[in-house]
Amino acid sequence: MKREGAAPEQVLAAARAGRHRGRVFLFYGPERHLLQLTLERLTACLPAQTRAFNYRKAEGSPANPAADLLAWAYSPPVGADWRLLVVRDEELFTTGKGKRQDDVKAYLAYLAQPAPACCLVLVAGTEVEEGNRLYQALGEAGGLVYFGSPSTAALRRWAQEEAATHGKKLAADALAYLVTASGGDLGFLRGAVTKACLFSTGREVTLAAAQAVVTASPQGSIFHLVDAVGERDAARALLFLRRRLLAGEPPLQVAFMLGRQVRLILQAKLLLARGRKAEEIARTLALPSFVVEKLLAQGRGFTAERLKEALGYLALVDARLKSGRDAQAVLEESVLYLCRPASRLAGPHH
Repeated sequence: MKREGAAPEQVLAAARAGRHRGRVFLFYGPERHLLQLTLERLTACLPAQTRAFNYRKAEGSPANPAADLLAWAYSPPVGADWRLLVVRDEELFTTGKGKRQDDVKAYLAYLAQPAPACCLVLVAGTEVEEGNRLYQALGEAGGLVYFGSPSTAALRRWAQEEAATHGKKLAADALAYLVTASGGDLGFLRGAVTKACLFSTGREVTLAAAQAVVTASPQGSIFHLVDAVGERDAARALLFLRRRLLAGEPPLQVAFMLGRQVRLILQAKLLLARGRKAEEIARTLALPSFVVEKLLAQGRGFTAERLKEALGYLALVDARLKSGRDAQAVLEESVLYLCRPASRLAGPHH
């Protein structure tokens, strides 16, 4: 269940502006890398020299009751003007009615009169139970922060912020490469930005530096490959294909991923033609918003008929690979076929 609330970047902006004191937030949702990164950046807003005295992380449980944790929240900060309490407690938001009511009541009472110098963050799981009293109260107070799949814009922003922690800035083409290479995986993106920053000798991380140390994830490689095919750039498409094969990816897996990507592009294109918005398409296809944005962008390089023809062709490619043909030759022929103008399409040679 998801209700409208604050976005992760809004919480951080509030913390940097000093508007987070006396606030209570609930962090929850499936994108755990983004959730953890937000917690780290929120913690970093505390003065480094007194952080050990003003930051506490705890696990909520019957053995660690809320009343004891909240007593710390009401204590005055040491050498700073605020403190941060983070409590992980998935059970509190999923247990049935009647369970752990003392903890629920303690948090509700705190929500009505929060410590003015403390920011309290409750961390739940990917979902919370409908009808949960504490969840509803936090929603009414504007404290819900849902961590879903980030958009392309959010990934770009997070990547640049991560680079800034290393004293670097990503060049526009390096940023685009790293975001696409991640395939929407924030954990991968964070590691990729770190590697590129450590490798780069200048303050600005160039595309060459990023490409030297970061190989695209399987999903990211398929994005690059299909982008090149959509632009009819056979040389670039073959380069991305050969990189995946040299990295040891099984040819059948490459063919499967390529076929899956073409199928998803077709589905997204048809849904868009029916008037569906990107958010609706993401829900229908059960895909992250970043992936749907890429599908729609890639779909502009193909007609629906061409995509259908490509799917039929790729089904024959799969059969050829399973028959023991030279895998690299079969896949390279497939890429060249897909890069041809529509008027020159022809079936695979047998």
